[in-house]
Amino acid sequence: MLIGVAAVFFVPLFGALLWFTNIDNWRPAGSTNNGELITPVQTLTDPRMLTLQGETLGGEALERTWTLVLVAGRVCDATCERNLYHTRQVRIALGKDMQRVKRLLLVAGSDVLEQYAPLVSEHPDLTIAVSDSLVTEISSATAAMRPQRDAVYLVDPLLNLMMRFAPDLDPRLMIKDLKRLLKVSRIG
Repeated sequence: MLIGVAAVFFVPLFGALLWFTNIDNWRPAGSTNNGELITPVQTLTDPRMLTLQGETLGGEALERTWTLVLVAGRVCDATCERNLYHTRQVRIALGKDMQRVKRLLLVAGSDVLEQYAPLVSEHPDLTIAVSDSLVTEISSATAAMRPQRDAVYLVDPLLNLMMRFAPDLDPRLMIKDLKRLLKVSRIG
């Protein structure tokens, strides 16, 4: 009688355990984030930048806030301009949490930095800076991922490069991810 009661209890338990561990199609494959997580998380070790105004910024410029980073090429083409517009709108849509997020347009090569000066009037909250080493760090951190030109990156307040948003991602999905992160985050 005792063996029968134990079998009624333990057989379904072991069956469920075997099913869960051996059948891959049963487990949910999706996740709740819309951006692509960068795994393993890459800590930015050399975040020194030279701004358009000639200031030198270090890691303290990125600490204590979440930062949306756009890596620009030699010129800001239509995709770059669209991403700048989207990140501005996303930041505004965060409402009271807007101050917890800032935007950074990162350029490789100081010779092209002056070409980005007209963007300051359209995007007063945007920091435009040059840093070849930071561009290289971001590129190497995402090298194992599917290459994606004109993506928007998210750096957390601890200087971890943690997420990449596709350039064609709906800004509403980016807002959803950022609101979720800011809600559960105790940093930044």
